[in-house]
Amino acid sequence: MGVEPTDLEDLPAASGPGYTLRPGPAEERPTGDLASTLQLVLFDAAGQVVSIREQPVVLVPARHREEPERVRAYLAGWLEAVQQVLQAVPPDAELYPADLVCADVLDLARAETAADFRAAALTASRLGGLTRPRRP
Repeated sequence: MGVEPTDLEDLPAASGPGYTLRPGPAEERPTGDLASTLQLVLFDAAGQVVSIREQPVVLVPARHREEPERVRAYLAGWLEAVQQVLQAVPPDAELYPADLVCADVLDLARAETAADFRAAALTASRLGGLTRPRRP
């Protein structure tokens, strides 16, 4: 049995000082991809909401829907990576929900566990690059 939109229900939020990423309900697109509207809430130093940014993003490409164990590992590892990034991202970062998604790690044949996917997501070419200070 493949991965269905209901398998993406109840994904936890990821937070850091100044940011919370909340996955929304998942839906199947006509392409077979599974997408979710992610909500990124930005807070000021006093904890007041400054902005809420929403974007629909593909979390599970159609070609990976028949790999439920890998998809579960990917989602767990991805959320761990997002949590780590939101803890370290500079407060002046111009983040949008799509910046925090890297479903392409599912294409890595060697990635099987949550730890594998977390490590892949945290490379500098993916989420890890978001924690670097911006250049003037």
